[in-house]
Amino acid sequence: MPDAESSGKTSKWLQRAVPLLIGFAIAAGVFWKIGVSEVAAALARAQPGPVLLGIGVYSVFVFLKMVRWSILSPGVPRLTAFRVYLIGQAVNQVAPTGAGELTRIYIGKTREIPVKETLTGVVVERLADTGVLLVFAALLLTQVLPPGAAALQLVIPAAALSLGFLFVLRPALVDTAVSLLEKIVRTPRVRKLRELRKALETLRSRRHLLLATLLLTIGPWLIYTAAVALFLQSMNIGIYLPTIVIVSLAVEIIGAFSFLPGGLGVKEGGFAFLLNLTAGLPLPDGLAVYIINRGVTYGILMGGALVSLATLRRAAPMEAAGAVQGGR
Repeated sequence: MPDAESSGKTSKWLQRAVPLLIGFAIAAGVFWKIGVSEVAAALARAQPGPVLLGIGVYSVFVFLKMVRWSILSPGVPRLTAFRVYLIGQAVNQVAPTGAGELTRIYIGKTREIPVKETLTGVVVERLADTGVLLVFAALLLTQVLPPGAAALQLVIPAAALSLGFLFVLRPALVDTAVSLLEKIVRTPRVRKLRELRKALETLRSRRHLLLATLLLTIGPWLIYTAAVALFLQSMNIGIYLPTIVIVSLAVEIIGAFSFLPGGLGVKEGGFAFLLNLTAGLPLPDGLAVYIINRGVTYGILMGGALVSLATLRRAAPMEAAGAVQGGR
């Protein structure tokens, strides 16, 4: 039995590691294809002042995202919500898309926080981010592709988003979808998706939070693009601000649908290619800018996750449960 258990754990680790390795392989391939020496030379031009300012702006982006998460989890102590968010986002950088959200739900359960408290936040957060980013992706596609091709590229994400909003409006459809899925995928884990209906019904009773969620979705993403603009400025690259906004946010939705950890490799290549296509920016410069952006992302999220793990372990689990009961 120990051998079977150890082999099972090894298999799980391999399954988690493979997407990350694929992402690094894609990133390395993009780096090599564009030119190692050219990208290194572009990175060497980066001035520390704008980069440090960009790190500060990016920190504001992350903080506002944490505030949004805490608002969507009203029964959870704010600091606990902040910690859970940072840990989940750090996991998303090293594991396939969605792993971070599952991590948040798991940590919530260990703190005796009901699943629906975290699941509601996850669902709303995903829908809000996808909706906003999809708008900017549509703007980009209308600029770089013929009308027919642009519409075709948007079919899958638009259909997924529409389905998500349909579930929000009609939570009962979740049971129907799960029943159909159970006939195709025969595993007990599918039944856990029924918790999604409870989460969506809870959301419908909190409609006053939707406006705050919308503001705390659009605002932070625009702040994120300001950080990207500063990273570009650090290399004395001047690009029309609307182009930076559209390309930066379109790359985010492309990375999200790649299912690779943090869109690793796909975002780097996509950012460099799209800025080359829309603004004529040399590929090495575009890749160098996104490498800076990726480094800042890893630094802030990984550092925040480590601090959150250290402090979360010292907090009593029942503290969160008491807060949930007190908020009801």
